[in-house]
Amino acid sequence: MCITVLKMLGDILDCLLKTKQFALCDVRSVPLNTIEMLLVTFRHCKDSNTLYGGYSHKLTELLTIFKLADNVHKKLFALFEIVADASDEGVLLQEVLKFLVEMGEILACINVKVNAFNWKCYMSIAQKFSHILNKESFSIRQPLLTLVNEILNNLKLMKKDNAQNRIRLCNFNFKVISKLCELFGTNTQEHCPIIYDLLHTCYRYYPPLLVLEEYQEDVICVVDSLIFSQVADLLRDLCLQPCFYQILEKVQPVAQNTLVFYAITFKVMSSLLSSHPEIITFGRVSAMIGAFFAMLERGHSEFWDVIIATADNKNSLYDDSVVNLADIICVLNEEEFNRVEQILFQAIFVECPWCSLLAVDIWNMVLRKENLQLSYETICNVIDQTKCLLANEHLNQPQLIFLKNFLQRAFDNLSPNYRAMLLDKYPLHSNLHVWKVFRFEHLPKTELVGIAAEIINVVHKTNSLIAGNCNSEEFQILCTGLDTVSYIREHSEIDTSHLILALFNLWKWVVNNQLNEVQLFKYFLQKLISATSNFLPHFSIDKLLAILNAVNDLLTANVNVQISTTSLLSTLTKGSLNSSLDRKQVLTTVSKAFHKLLTHKNPIINQNALEVFLQFSDNCQRNAMLHGAIKGGAVEKRISNFINNQIELGPLNTREYFKMQNKYQYVHSCNASTAPSESEAGRELETVVKRIKMNVELFHKLTNRTGEADENLAKIMTILNA
Repeated sequence: MCITVLKMLGDILDCLLKTKQFALCDVRSVPLNTIEMLLVTFRHCKDSNTLYGGYSHKLTELLTIFKLADNVHKKLFALFEIVADASDEGVLLQEVLKFLVEMGEILACINVKVNAFNWKCYMSIAQKFSHILNKESFSIRQPLLTLVNEILNNLKLMKKDNAQNRIRLCNFNFKVISKLCELFGTNTQEHCPIIYDLLHTCYRYYPPLLVLEEYQEDVICVVDSLIFSQVADLLRDLCLQPCFYQILEKVQPVAQNTLVFYAITFKVMSSLLSSHPEIITFGRVSAMIGAFFAMLERGHSEFWDVIIATADNKNSLYDDSVVNLADIICVLNEEEFNRVEQILFQAIFVECPWCSLLAVDIWNMVLRKENLQLSYETICNVIDQTKCLLANEHLNQPQLIFLKNFLQRAFDNLSPNYRAMLLDKYPLHSNLHVWKVFRFEHLPKTELVGIAAEIINVVHKTNSLIAGNCNSEEFQILCTGLDTVSYIREHSEIDTSHLILALFNLWKWVVNNQLNEVQLFKYFLQKLISATSNFLPHFSIDKLLAILNAVNDLLTANVNVQISTTSLLSTLTKGSLNSSLDRKQVLTTVSKAFHKLLTHKNPIINQNALEVFLQFSDNCQRNAMLHGAIKGGAVEKRISNFINNQIELGPLNTREYFKMQNKYQYVHSCNASTAPSESEAGRELETVVKRIKMNVELFHKLTNRTGEADENLAKIMTILNA
């Protein structure tokens, strides 16, 4: 019966096609009745597995039914192509298109070719009669949902099935969506959430992310050319419609994919700035930027995964994000600008260092685009807000490094006049902690006297320490002086020869006084290593070897000393020392130091040492002796994995490394907690008392009064126990 009916339908349509002279209203029942029959037939074919399970002889009949239905399908839409007038048939057209969408949902599961033809018919009718449909407030919500579902299903099956065919289907569906939005864009308020969900899912298949998920290279290239070219076109078209941005303002970014949130929200804003700046209302921009940084801080790593995967590209996502966000911030009104400044300032101090880095780069880019007065005022405000941090000699957190980096770069952008104003506001003699951040650069010659005085002070205090005439106050002055000279740039007007000798003498004193367990001694070592690193090119090869031997012996000290040691080794890879780095004794000592750092239990120290080792090794032309010192075992394997981009914890393979960095926290040296238990409090007290004893013993040894140590310790303990 079904076959007979389909043949009769085909004959009826043939007659209508031959007549050609008619209006759609004369045969208004033909399209709807025929489409309903086709819909039932195709649904019957879709359910064939259930209906004909175990009856293989019925499959031939089913195939015949499908071919006849496909033939009727084609003839019906050939009929629409020759309709001369449909000016009064808006309702009928909408009914026809509605049935075609339902048919598309079914055909997507049966036959790709027939489904593509169905959507071509849909678009042909929609495009031909768009002027009528727009008058009828035609909604494209359902076709959008159907097409989006088809795209999402094809993307999910991309890894299991024929990937390139799936991608081409997505490309076709994207083109249909773009054309629908172009024809019926007046209802974007209704369509935008659907398209946003589509884009949200598509960016999970962003080509750099597919690299990390080990998709084949040819598949990634096709995804980039056939899907993301369409994504870019769709975004560009939507940017021309004000209501799309208004919808974006209302999107709640809670638990969003950070890559998607950036790629859609901020790239749309940036495009609007260049094409339709009058569209943007800035009342929500600061909130959106704040939400973006909050997501990054909470550990949503998609954004960072892509950045690292594309780090070698000239136009990387990171550079793109810095420029786009800076452009957006620069056009904000004063109130919103101040809010964003506060967000960037706070982002510098979060536990996630990658957020801090992005905030610093964006803020510096903004200042470069703005006038110098704003840069000067910003530097002053930040200094005033962070004076306590900058002046704290004991603080060694990564956030402080980012803060100093921001101030240094902002200072570099200032003109000589503004630098002079900064010197007037923060005089050198009372603001050494500020000018250390700027590395004492661009100072007038009159101010070099103050720097020279710091150098002389270090030399004098060094002599006092070695002679045993240094009290606790002078010892602190020496540490502060070492910290200061570690920031001094070389000036031809300043003689540093006495300082070089003093630093070398301090290292000899360190070798002769093994005080590794004393907390203040560790603090002193950190300052000495930093000062030595700053003037390392000025040491002779003999003095360098002696210092390296001393450093190698001290690598059992605390984390801060080991991090400083890595910095010192990094300095060895630069400058005039490279000509002497092939010397056997130096390489042997350096190799031992690297071995200790690379086998350390702290993964951050491992990672930093590994990067410096590779840089050092390259500068030494991969010296056989250097590699011989770390040959065999886990260290050699780890280096090999890093070079071959296989390391689990490193910037070349990021997800685990970012997670670890996000969790890594510097804690108070006593491990104090907000609500310690009695046992925790007891251990804390023991640690404090032990540290007091060691510091007292150190000061008595420095002043050559070791005989008085026990007596004074007893007095201190009496006071503590009172």
